[in-house]
Amino acid sequence: LAAHSIYGMPPAGWLELGGMPALQSWIARGATTCAKLLGRMFAELPTLGRADVRLMPAPRSDALMTVVVPALDRDPDYARAPTWEGLPAETGALARVREHPLVAGLAASAGHTAATRFVARLVDLALLLGELAGAPRPPDALPWVQAFAVGEADGLAAVQTARGLLLHRARIAEGRVADYQIVAPTEWNFHPDGALARGLAGM
Repeated sequence: LAAHSIYGMPPAGWLELGGMPALQSWIARGATTCAKLLGRMFAELPTLGRADVRLMPAPRSDALMTVVVPALDRDPDYARAPTWEGLPAETGALARVREHPLVAGLAASAGHTAATRFVARLVDLALLLGELAGAPRPPDALPWVQAFAVGEADGLAAVQTARGLLLHRARIAEGRVADYQIVAPTEWNFHPDGALARGLAGM
């Protein structure tokens, strides 16, 4: 289905396009709706959604423990407008696959635009399909689901979803849930000074 309707070729082959010239050739062939849409975005809306918000660093357990957990403890409203080391951060496919050649090249030339995010989403999906087909994950790739203890009877789960990083934290006291915090991907990207707000500014 993906090969026929999304990529017009096997997803693994699409991932090997390599750079902008090959991507532009794929777009020009217009074999799928995705290719046609991306072509229109490049031609008509090349700066749509461009924002210079930093991409979320890899949310490894040690980083979450030193950056996010203390912020959750300090600020009861942190989950409504979360930051990474005090600054808004964009989460999602673009943050996950920023180092893939197709995404890195496009980000370097055009910035973090809607088109760049669309390409990142296509890369993210193709990588997932490869994993389902048995392709090995890169050795430094984060697990899609992480769960670890923050303290005694206090735990945090970090899940990479389609929209980005989702955090759930639960604290138990005397056999009951004493506190429960959720930081959703929407709150990272819809931060008042985050990717969406900056991407819409001036439109």
